[in-house]
Formats: sequence, structure tokens, C-alpha cells
Amino acid sequence: MSQILFDHLVPVYALVLLGRVLAGFRVVTDQQVQGISRFVFDVALPVMLARQMLLVDLPAEIEWRLIFVYFGCAFVIFGLAAFTGWQLFGARLAKPAIFGITASFGNVLVLSVPITIGTYGEQASVPLFLLIAFHSATLFTVTTVVAELGVGAAGELRKLPRAVTISLVTNPILVALVVGLLLRLSPIPVPGAIDQTAAFLGQAAMPLALFALGANLARFRLGALWREAMVLCLFKNAVFPLLVFVVATWIVPLDPMARTVAIVTAAMPAGINAYLFSVRYESAVAETSATIVASTILTFPILVWLLPALP
Repeated sequence: MSQILFDHLVPVYALVLLGRVLAGFRVVTDQQVQGISRFVFDVALPVMLARQMLLVDLPAEIEWRLIFVYFGCAFVIFGLAAFTGWQLFGARLAKPAIFGITASFGNVLVLSVPITIGTYGEQASVPLFLLIAFHSATLFTVTTVVAELGVGAAGELRKLPRAVTISLVTNPILVALVVGLLLRLSPIPVPGAIDQTAAFLGQAAMPLALFALGANLARFRLGALWREAMVLCLFKNAVFPLLVFVVATWIVPLDPMARTVAIVTAAMPAGINAYLFSVRYESAVAETSATIVASTILTFPILVWLLPALP
């Protein structure tokens, strides 16, 4: 089990470290890093998500109790982290939303799939892919709405609904999720050449995002951000999985495998997409970057203890 964690966490650390080293030696410039980040958010990630929506395997009957438990807890964590950022750290405009997604959006595709299925077998795939199908659509939508409300609140309130609507319908990630859903419902198959092109683009999303995150670390004095990173890691690595455990065990009991998958998924480190949102809104980039790195490091000992403890 430790080998499974090692094999999938080390590449994450390596890409972040590579970006940090190359940026530190000025091999890549800040402008180049910004360009990489925008390419990932505007092109590679939307293509990957649209293809994921098209291809993800869903069970014949959706277990809505699992969806309710996991995302209900995720929304609670999102709200708590956003409120904490607002109260303790003076977060304003889009910053509370960035704090929220950093604490509630996990590194599911890169880490949860191989770790969960590698530990519990194919029986874990049904609840896991059900969570994946809703993961981006729910949390990205909430983040966009909250961020736009925060930004719009600084302007004229009468223009706020229009500004939020425009942002939602022009957000590349949300548009991609809708396109993927429409393609899934369409009786016309996607041509193989287009699907392969989308697969190539999608494969570039996560490595480039991790590299850009590491390169961004060279811009900040991370020692000054330890409080924000500590609080967000506490929410993501401890409070979120603990809340899922409590709700899935005693409030809305789930079957053992669905409960295990929900807890393990909640325990995944902060996801790279939180960083991409911070870059898009030019808000909390340093805090998000530091949290993702620290959260990923903390994940190893947590999962070494957690995975054998769950049935």
C-alpha cells in the first residue's frame, strides 16, 4: 500500500519541484508561467473535463445518498473555509471563493483513482466514478458564482446578476462540462480523430498545471503564508474527511464501500484546479500554491494510517 502511495505522490512532488527549480534559476519567466496557466485553464483542462463527462462510467442507478453526503460536506467545508478567510485573513473580492475551493476540491483524478482502486479493487470504481462525475461540475460552479459575487459586490449591485451570468456562460470549464454532457446525450458518436486529439490535450493539463504551480512558488515568500496554509490544510486534510466519516456513519449511513470511497476521496490533498482558479481571478495565488504543496506532503502519512483502518 505504501508503494502505491509512493508511486503516485512522488511524480506530483517531482513536477512541482521541477517548476520551482527552473523558475528559481530564471529558465522560465513569470510571463511564461502565466501563459502556461492560462493555456491549462482555457484549453487543456476544459477539453479534459469535456472528454471525462463523455466517457465516465455511471451506474444504471445513481446512489443519490452518496452524492448528498459527499457534496453536502464539501459545501460545508467550502463555506467554512471562505468564512474563515474573510474573518481571520481579511479575504475580500474573489479570495473567499479561492479559499473555499482550496479546502474542498481534492486531487481526485491524479491520485484518488489509482490509490483507491489499487487499495480496494474494482468494487470501489462505481462509487468513485460517480463522485468524479459530479466533482468538477458542482464545485467549479459554486466557486465561479461565489467569486463573481465577491468581485461584483465591489461594484454596482444592479449590474451584479448580469456580471455573474456572463461569467458563468463564458467560463471555459463550465462550458466544457455542458458540452461534455450534451455529447454524452447525443446519439452521434465523436469521431476517433477528434477524440484522440482531445485525449492528447487532456493529458497535458495536470502535468503542466503542477509545473506552473511549482514555478509560481519561486515568486512568493512562503514562510509568511504558514498560517493560511495551515488553516486550509486543516480543513482539507482533516476536517473534510472527518465530517464525511461522521455523516456517512451516523447521519446518512452509506454502505461500507461507498462510505470508504467517500472518506478516502475527501482525504485527498488540495487539487491543482484551485490554483488555476486563483490564477484566473488573480487572487490568493500564493496561499493556494503553498496549501497544495503542504497538503500533498501531509497526505502520505494520513493515508498510510487511514487506508488500513477503513473496511
